[in-house]
This record gives sequence, structure tokens and C-alpha cells, in this order.
Amino acid sequence: MSDVDDKLDQLIRSLPREKASSNFTAEVLARLSRPEIERPIGGFARRPLVWVAAVSVVIVVLAAMAYRGHHERLEHEHALQHELMAIRSEYKTVIQQFDALRQEARDRNTVYLGSDDQSDYVIDLTKFADPPAQDTRPAVCPADLGVAGAKNNRPLLRERDSWNHGGII
Repeated sequence: MSDVDDKLDQLIRSLPREKASSNFTAEVLARLSRPEIERPIGGFARRPLVWVAAVSVVIVVLAAMAYRGHHERLEHEHALQHELMAIRSEYKTVIQQFDALRQEARDRNTVYLGSDDQSDYVIDLTKFADPPAQDTRPAVCPADLGVAGAKNNRPLLRERDSWNHGGII
């Protein structure tokens, strides 16, 4: 045996001895002869009200969580619908502004964009007019006018590109 076992034996022997009551044997035999009553095991099983309360609390917590999730989802959907309505309204405004610009472009050759303290911003729409047919040449050829830089009677402007880009050779 180990030292721990020896110490434990000494401690148990040093305990005071209890004397059994005179009817101890009779009480034990009486308990054994009684029919057994089925008793549930555990503290909760002995207290059905505790079980009812615990289940009720769980149900209330789950219901509250479900309600909160549903409420948050409804709020999110409402916010998305509000944003969608704002985007649609802004889209209609932008389309109306573009239509107004198109109409103004049909009516005039310039479009006023706005200004700041130093400048006014205007677009000259004649620069964006449809180009003439491909077979046409510029009305005035710089070589015909004797403009310096015209070589071999070739114009300084390209025929097709000049209308789209204003390109100079």
C-alpha cells in the first residue's frame, strides 16, 4: 500500500464510532418490504412548475427574437422602397433635364451650362452637327487662297476628319 492509503485508513479508524439505534434493523427491513414508488430522477423532474416556467421563458424569448427579426426586415424593406422611390424620382428629373437640353439644342445653336465667378460655360452645338456627305470637299481650299503651308494644292484640312475632329494636317 502507498502512504496515502495508509493515512486514509488511519483517519477512518480515528473517527468516532456511532451506535445504531435499537430498532435499526426493523426500520431497514420495513423500508425494504414497502412497495417501491417510482420517483423521477433530478431536481427539475420533481418540480413540474419549474419545467412549465422554463419552457414558457424559452418560448417567450424565441417569440421575441422572431418578432424583432421580422420587424427589422420590414424596416429594411421600407428603407429600400424609400431609396428606390428617391432614385426613380431623380431619374425622372434627369430625363426631364435631358429632354429640355435636347429641345434647347433643337431651338438654338448653343446650350448654356452655367457659370462661376470668372466664366460662363456654353456649348456650341454647330460643332456637333452631322458631317456632310463623304464626297464633298471644303468650300474653300487653302491652296486656292494661296495660304502658306498648302503644298501641292492639297488643303490643310482633311476632308472627312475635319468635320468630326477639326483635325489639321
